[in-house]
Amino acid sequence: MGWGLVSADGWRVPYSGTDCVVYHEGVGHTIGLPHPQPGNGSVMSLGQYNGWISESWLDDAQKNRLGWTSPEKPVDRKADLFSVFKALPDPLVPKPNEPVSLKLTWPEGVTIKSLRVRFQTELWGPWIETAEAASPTLDKVPNQDRLFKASVPDSIPLGQFDRATPVSYRVDAVLEDGHDVELWGYFQVREKPDANLLPRSPDFGTPEKLTNALQVGKRIELSEAIDLLALVDVAKDRVSGDWIAADGKLESPKAYGTRIELPYEPPEEYELLVIAEPLDEPNGLILGQRSGGHRFQALVNHAQKDAVPVSAIEDIDGKNVGANATTVRRPVLTQNRLSQIICTVKKDSVMVMCDGQFLIDWRGDAKRLSLSDYWKTPHDNALFLGAYDCRYRLHRVTLTPLSGEGKRLRVE
Repeated sequence: MGWGLVSADGWRVPYSGTDCVVYHEGVGHTIGLPHPQPGNGSVMSLGQYNGWISESWLDDAQKNRLGWTSPEKPVDRKADLFSVFKALPDPLVPKPNEPVSLKLTWPEGVTIKSLRVRFQTELWGPWIETAEAASPTLDKVPNQDRLFKASVPDSIPLGQFDRATPVSYRVDAVLEDGHDVELWGYFQVREKPDANLLPRSPDFGTPEKLTNALQVGKRIELSEAIDLLALVDVAKDRVSGDWIAADGKLESPKAYGTRIELPYEPPEEYELLVIAEPLDEPNGLILGQRSGGHRFQALVNHAQKDAVPVSAIEDIDGKNVGANATTVRRPVLTQNRLSQIICTVKKDSVMVMCDGQFLIDWRGDAKRLSLSDYWKTPHDNALFLGAYDCRYRLHRVTLTPLSGEGKRLRVE
């Protein structure tokens, strides 16, 4: 038996656009296994970065420390289904509309009893079953009306994906001798090989929505997200500082109190998703919000001299960061690293998450919210972005209505 510590929220991490590693090496330390010198590809060295979990191994010295006794005859793993079986995407990094298959590797001389392949493109989306795997080709015994064996496929087609997307897949195979294997894999369909997918908004904005989703057993359907960056005209919407728009991104200057309006009046309840990259040592990122006709802002990672950064909702009861109950004292942004900030505004609450972690969860009457004169912009009904002494590159700013209707403030 074994234990595995999994980074972040497990193998599901790639659904948010990142890679993940299973850290079984850390468990080895807890039971007394050191790092081998010199390093090798074992679990206690570099194994976690090399290939599949089924390819990981301990060297003899590590096993001896655990009381292992070497068998008289070495174990032959070439016929072991768990050790040999693999299912790799072909191509490894497919492009949109390019046919994709899973290339299968089997032990020699096996006969398949059943094979099942499924894939999904989002966490709460359906698992799609491939017809080829669900109904494998079977050969009949000559002159008899019974099945003899299933062919051993070397690949299973998954079809084509019409856009860049994460793809998780699972393969369940059973041999005639009873041996079985369940394999989970992941790849990304990309526009360009080096174009990593950006994190996507979750299908739920609050713990209550997640609970409801689990209870009803189906995905919560939300309206299509509105691309707010596409609405911005820097020359018309800039309030302070020289903002730059290029290649679908927006970049703030390094200045105090710089801000730009998003020409959109939000609905009654909404989710704002921002993917931001600090280009300097992180300082305040400003997300200008509106609830019940009252403007306010979410301040993220405001740097303080000789102190940890702070985040908060400003203002509550006329009090800003450090003076109200929403203040959080910890660094949340890192220079030159993309972060996903989700601000969920409801009639009686505001919640802010950063990179999947809860940052702020405030509940109260929207009348208590206000915006200081320092950050005000010309249009009181507009959302806005701001920065304080740090350049930010905004890769994505989208709004998903939860209730009510928003509207554009400028029609081209």
